[in-house]
Amino acid sequence: MRKTAIASTLATLILGAASMS
Repeated sequence: MRKTAIASTLATLILGAASMS
């Protein structure tokens, strides 16, 4: 896995969680 891909995924999950809450 590429570190950039992991970072992007984590950022998306965090933003998604923030939007829902």
